[in-house]
Amino acid sequence: MCLHHHTKNLTAKQQPAPEVTRKIKAPATACNSDQGKERPQKLPHNQGAPIIPRAALHDKEENSMETIVKCTIEKLAFPIDGYTYNVMEWHSVDGGKNFWHCGHGRYCRTLREAERYAESVDGKQRTAPRMFEYYKNRLISECVTGQQKIRFCCVQYLCQFPGIDPAEMAASLQHDGFTILFDDSSISAKANAVNRAAVNKAARRAVQ
Repeated sequence: MCLHHHTKNLTAKQQPAPEVTRKIKAPATACNSDQGKERPQKLPHNQGAPIIPRAALHDKEENSMETIVKCTIEKLAFPIDGYTYNVMEWHSVDGGKNFWHCGHGRYCRTLREAERYAESVDGKQRTAPRMFEYYKNRLISECVTGQQKIRFCCVQYLCQFPGIDPAEMAASLQHDGFTILFDDSSISAKANAVNRAAVNKAARRAVQ
């Protein structure tokens, strides 16, 4: 073998390997927890949002679809076989925003019967308020004396028939500008004072 060729091969084997530059990953910090990761993990879009079980969603939908019922009473222009009033049931499935009439209801012969049926359906009192207004109008038309005055004994007498609290009736009349007279000579002055106190108490309850 040629000495020159042998020296060339030996020189090539003894040469140091080329230096390889290595990239050092930067450590993760509190400001950037993804720094130093080759493939940073991406967060899903719904991360942090509450996960509602399917059963809970179903219950929520059922609660929002709760049916509300209310009734209206209409007097028929032409009675049908003696039935004068039509009670119509209105249903809502959107929390009371909209009501629809789907043909449910009942025909009644009297207003009192219609009111009782409507009250049994939607629970709204109708008979008592109507009776209250009826007897209030009777007191105004029949018992008012000069200068808008009404004797409390007259209120007591008329209210005993429908079972209306005379103190509440007198308080309502007093609120409308009428003066209630506690001048019943058949009872003591102390009893008249008790009646006056009862009316004033009812008037305070009405404005609360």
